[in-house]
Amino acid sequence: MHRDPRFAQALASLAQTHLDMYGLNYDRSPERLVNAKEAAERAVEPRPDLAETHAGLGWYHYKARLDYAQALRESSAALEIQPRHGDPYFGIGAVLRRQGRWANSADTMRKALELDPKNAGLLLEFGSSCVLARRYADAYSAFGRAIAVSPRWAEPYAAKVWLEVQWHGDVEKARAALEATGQVTGLRDDEGYLAQVAFRLGLIRRD
Repeated sequence: MHRDPRFAQALASLAQTHLDMYGLNYDRSPERLVNAKEAAERAVEPRPDLAETHAGLGWYHYKARLDYAQALRESSAALEIQPRHGDPYFGIGAVLRRQGRWANSADTMRKALELDPKNAGLLLEFGSSCVLARRYADAYSAFGRAIAVSPRWAEPYAAKVWLEVQWHGDVEKARAALEATGQVTGLRDDEGYLAQVAFRLGLIRRD
């Protein structure tokens, strides 16, 4: 980006990186959001004709400002430019979920998956929206597909284990599924997703 300060795609990616740093609690400083805003707006300025720049600005309004109306406008603008672009669908689906429109969120994220079917993160997000919409079979399938794509990532395992409680109310089956994750080669739980599920199951079982 320093070599080409008008490289719009690089600026949009930089904005997303700043937002991830903020959203994942690595750096919650106001400066981080200022940097994200600057990069996102600078991306649109030279290339307002690119879907990526509008999608990036949409994510800024969603993650940094919680301005869901503006986030929807930017993501919709991205789709007008490039209708077969998965990221704007993902952005719209994320906003709809925050608004409590869970079935609509799942439907929109499904469109994103049609364009990017092996995206493990998107599969997890789609499954999460399906859980809220009580489309449990779809959620179970999505979590399983996420595991197949990224077998060392703990979060989809945790989501699938907890789904046994949400869907069937079967605590013992969930516990057995949790124990089975210990046999997965290379599986790491650095962020504590499986540990959190283990804690919840322990509380339910009064263990």
